[in-house]
Amino acid sequence: MVGSRISEIEGVKSAGINILYEKNNITYGLEIKPINAGGGEKKFLAHFNAHFNKNELPARDELVKDVTSQYDEFKNVIEKI
Repeated sequence: MVGSRISEIEGVKSAGINILYEKNNITYGLEIKPINAGGGEKKFLAHFNAHFNKNELPARDELVKDVTSQYDEFKNVIEKI
């Protein structure tokens, strides 16, 4: 995975991990990459996307439930890394 050794390589333009997986008919994408925070501080930038196979926007309550569920999935994945 993304480790301190990668951040020590001089001149690296891009590094990190990119994971695509499917769960309950939803395709998830997780990207984590190191960023230069300055002063030797090591930080990471994480993107998490959920791709639904729907042709119409759901009702507000269903959308709120879906977004909350996707955030919980993000937390679960991060805890596994």
